[in-house]
Amino acid sequence: MKIGYICPSGKKVSFSQCPCKNPCLPAPVMRALKQAASEEVDKECWRVSEIIGQPTQVILRNKFDYYALPSAEVVMLWGTMIHVLLEKYADGEIAEERKKATFKKWCITGKPDIYIPSQKKLIDYKFTNSFTLKELQKENHPYCLQLNLYRYLFYPEAEQLELVLFMRDASGVGGIRPVESVPVSIMTKKDITSFLTHALENLEVLNLMPVSDLPPCPERWNNKRCLYYCDVKDFCPYIAKQLQGEK
Repeated sequence: MKIGYICPSGKKVSFSQCPCKNPCLPAPVMRALKQAASEEVDKECWRVSEIIGQPTQVILRNKFDYYALPSAEVVMLWGTMIHVLLEKYADGEIAEERKKATFKKWCITGKPDIYIPSQKKLIDYKFTNSFTLKELQKENHPYCLQLNLYRYLFYPEAEQLELVLFMRDASGVGGIRPVESVPVSIMTKKDITSFLTHALENLEVLNLMPVSDLPPCPERWNNKRCLYYCDVKDFCPYIAKQLQGEK
């Protein structure tokens, strides 16, 4: 689990030591990041974000204590700010409520952004870019899977699913709009249960496997995702073998 941050000097510090006298980011930002990372979740449950995530990365995050780069988590903070606003200004909507459900033998937890009972609409907010907007056209995109899992597990009465995308690369008039709303198709019960069963069985197998035998994650972006964006790469057997091959 995440237990702290890596300072610009390379020193690893626990959450209790952040922010220091000379924080790498403004002190309020560091406190917000720390609070977001310290939310307690039932360890017996799989998170929806883990089910749609990169399997080996998920297992390594659960097995090892690790430190993250604060600068790499600033984008996540933008999402946290939206969630704070949702909770503060919700009026009749169910916002940011931690949910728990059982699927077959597994416990699953998740925190949908907002559900509007009067419209039977489930909405998820994302800070993203135009590349992701195009990628949403692909079948079983993680954002679409996430919304469908929230519906199946926590709000089966929902009749509408929607992604609201805050575009980091909005270009103004005639270009990419600052906010894009994208309707998401509802998956069949057969498809969603098949995906859930396969994903959970796979995580269960990997969880019992020796770390040295863990397979590489499916999405590696020619190893760029592993080397520059993975916070548990120091424990990854695939990366260790790649680095060893370079020597």
